[in-house]
Amino acid sequence: MEKTFNLRIEEMPSACEMIRDSFARDLADFTAYAAKYDATYLSALDLKLKELENLVNNKIKVSEVKKMTEVLYGTTESLRPLISKIEGYVINAEGLTVPAKNFRFKEARDKIGSRDIEGVLLENKTIKKLLEDNMTALNAEGYTAAKHTEFSNLINEIDAQNRARNLKVDEKEAMVQANMVFLNTLYKEIKKIADIGKRLYIFTDKEKTGDYTISKIIGRISNRTPREPKKKGNSTIEGVVKDFETEAPMAGVKVWTTDNVKGVISGVDGAFKLSVMAENCTEIYASMNGYTDFKEELEMDAGVVMELDVEMEKITIINEQ
Repeated sequence: MEKTFNLRIEEMPSACEMIRDSFARDLADFTAYAAKYDATYLSALDLKLKELENLVNNKIKVSEVKKMTEVLYGTTESLRPLISKIEGYVINAEGLTVPAKNFRFKEARDKIGSRDIEGVLLENKTIKKLLEDNMTALNAEGYTAAKHTEFSNLINEIDAQNRARNLKVDEKEAMVQANMVFLNTLYKEIKKIADIGKRLYIFTDKEKTGDYTISKIIGRISNRTPREPKKKGNSTIEGVVKDFETEAPMAGVKVWTTDNVKGVISGVDGAFKLSVMAENCTEIYASMNGYTDFKEELEMDAGVVMELDVEMEKITIINEQ
């Protein structure tokens, strides 16, 4: 089962915790709105958020991955002195099948510096193949079979460590995927709390509505992790355009994304549906006269249907005396 919410998995604990804190602060108002939102409900929610934290940021798995990553980076750094010496043999050799500059030593060093392990392996495997194609010329300069074996073994060690680290990462991801029903259900519950919070304060304390607006909360989350490369494929975004204050559906609103700039117009019931390519879809927009333009970042997965409501805020005109 795929996630259907517009948050990265890593952002879920922080975003949910921020809404939970606002809910706890305003608990009396929520209880007055609906009796079920009381201290007992808050305690139950806290248990779910603890389970969320353990699932997404599993300390044992995270620690294992971190340790394996540190070892991998250390092993990769040990390539630097070795390829520097090998480069010397190549520069001094005569009769090479390709110029020395084509051995990609600089590119290999750049990949080591950026900690691009897949790139490190690719570049050094290219170097290894070129060395093997030119062993006769390199032997004449002192590059022996034993030295080549040392270089080959180091590349193989990096490859093995990288595979082991990736398997551990996959284990962590598998835990998350196995609990996607829980994540989707919890997000719907948090979204419901956010919706009520906005209704409670839109006319009495508009500043507080920001504490219950998912898109604004995402923007506040610090230390956002780099995005992983997206899988290519079609996805769908569907939802309803609403007036932020009245929650009334809005017809005739143009909605589009970075991938589908032509966009669509919301129907009489405010509903819209967009087909997009997940890897190219990073933001969604909406516009209508008299309203502030809507913009929100997207985290799309290929092959899923994402539910996303668009809330339009009226432009406030202040009359100056």
